[in-house]
Amino acid sequence: MTTEIMNINDILAAVPHLSTGPGGVVAVVKDGALLGQRVWGYADLDNRIPMTSKTQFPICSISKQMVCLAMESLLRDPTPLMLERNGDPAKQFEDELQKLLPNLKCGGADGVTVPDLYNMQSGIRDYWALTTLWGARPDDKFSLLRDAPQALDRIKSYHFAPGTEYSYSNVNFHVLGRILENVSGLSLAQLLTQRLFIPAGMKTASLCANTNGLPLPIVGYEGNDKVGYFAATNRIEWGGDAGIAASLEDMIAYEIYLDQSLTDGGSLYAQTSKEQKFRDGTPAGYGYGLKRFKVAGQSGIGHGGALRGFRHLRVQIPSKRLSVVVMHNFETSPAVPLEL
Repeated sequence: MTTEIMNINDILAAVPHLSTGPGGVVAVVKDGALLGQRVWGYADLDNRIPMTSKTQFPICSISKQMVCLAMESLLRDPTPLMLERNGDPAKQFEDELQKLLPNLKCGGADGVTVPDLYNMQSGIRDYWALTTLWGARPDDKFSLLRDAPQALDRIKSYHFAPGTEYSYSNVNFHVLGRILENVSGLSLAQLLTQRLFIPAGMKTASLCANTNGLPLPIVGYEGNDKVGYFAATNRIEWGGDAGIAASLEDMIAYEIYLDQSLTDGGSLYAQTSKEQKFRDGTPAGYGYGLKRFKVAGQSGIGHGGALRGFRHLRVQIPSKRLSVVVMHNFETSPAVPLEL
């Protein structure tokens, strides 16, 4: 065993003691290969079901970057329905955006565009905040078919001019998901499976829109060591802004797939990991479902994921060909391994 592997195993062995809670998983991928992983605790406390590398988690907002990969795939390889329209795929996306947001100006120099959605520059307020103002409770049901269209119909103004500022808004990726479905003629689940999960070797990954029906046996927990842990209640449906369920094994396959794409300048990931800009040319810290930040002085990209009872994080340092994935079924910050 190399010294590098011995050191990473020592580090990973410490993670469960620093991130205390029901259960979790962590993996490190270096140079396109698994360097180390750790699994601890329980997927289901009440039934004493252990956490494993095959346990599927709702990966929450980490889904966003995967949706962007599916989008970029459609731009390069349109579906038969898109080809029948005999129009530019990007233009088809923009046309559909206006249909979904009839109360807002879309396109042009001062209207919202599809890139504004995936770069979090749309100026559209987050529908989770808006529904709360409309009287919804955090544990109420939110249906993609019933509630989401009503929420979009109520959006009649911008928080700021599109392309001029950054504001994290889940509605951006909800709309993007509907654009991909309506234009391609395929469900988001089909698109993700065909365009990402199969090519990346993510054998058990799937779109699980209903957070009240997560793949067994995973249970998310609220609470802490002092008051104890209790199962979190989730009744949200989402598809685009989140919704993918994946195991640690799936995420390891994903990281290896992305690493292999780094050396191919024409790959889907090469495009969707590029730094984005605001309309005045200023560099943006978010784009294509990826945040940009510093980790120990190194430039990193990645995304977190959160839902009641779950906290996740994936980070990649492209210059080092290094990735870390952490997933918890409790609400402690998953950033601890990055600090070791």
